[in-house]
Amino acid sequence: MANAASAAPTPADQFFEDNGFTQTEVAGWFGVEPSTISRKLNGSRRWTEDEIKVLLTRASKRLGRAITFEEMFLGKRRRPAESR
Repeated sequence: MANAASAAPTPADQFFEDNGFTQTEVAGWFGVEPSTISRKLNGSRRWTEDEIKVLLTRASKRLGRAITFEEMFLGKRRRPAESR
């Protein structure tokens, strides 16, 4: 979802792009314009705690697995537990 003006996508932007989410789709979850999501993804606006909860819940449901804050916003995917 990165735009041409941005130097590099943020981890959240990269997460959405890698998983096929569009700014239009995410904007629909909140009833806002895609430009609002763009500003949140590029850091011009902050995500609220409630918005983050919605993002994690919707992404987890759509992808069929639990998505963590660390994965979405920090780019750190949880590793599967090692077998003993």
